[in-house]
Amino acid sequence: MKCNGMLFAALFLGAVSIAPAGLAAQDVMLGVKGGINIADVDVEDDETFESDTRTGLVGGLFAQFGLGDMFAIRPEGLYSQKGFSQEEEGQELTLKADYIEVPVLFAARFSQSSVRPVLFAGPVIGFEASCKIEDATTEESIDCEDAEVETESTDFGATFGAGVELDAGGFVVLFDGRYTLGLSDIDAMDDSEAKNRVWSFMAGIGFQP
Repeated sequence: MKCNGMLFAALFLGAVSIAPAGLAAQDVMLGVKGGINIADVDVEDDETFESDTRTGLVGGLFAQFGLGDMFAIRPEGLYSQKGFSQEEEGQELTLKADYIEVPVLFAARFSQSSVRPVLFAGPVIGFEASCKIEDATTEESIDCEDAEVETESTDFGATFGAGVELDAGGFVVLFDGRYTLGLSDIDAMDDSEAKNRVWSFMAGIGFQP
């Protein structure tokens, strides 16, 4: 299943709709964020498989709904570039699998000052937006379907991370680092299970509506 901008908006709005009703305005924050992914895959039951990471971009929208002084729910809608690179028969090939993702994070904030450390974790669902294989030598790129590489269109996982929120006079600056552990097999071709493994580092700006 290929996703477009309309699906991205629908997924984000759907995640936002799970927020508790009746929150005061000061308990709500909306914003944008972006950064880099360092992505790879873990292939089970194949000791001969070797891969290197793919560095890509990640970014999108988020909302944060406070649950008291310490806790919050943070749904996000992100465009996330994943995949891996591999040398094969003298070629350096990179599988570029891009996803539209919706993490729904439970966050704990450990201070009420202008600098707030944050820990968070939660489930994430991703929908494949594109899949291409690129040859680093020729810089040619072809769709995975044309290369007879089949991948699953949906990816489920769990995200764990930490960050900091900085009050900056009318808005909040956020930084976070996270690890996303893919829990579902993205390889639709054989018996070996391939699962996404991604480190992400992002910065963002949030505003009270």
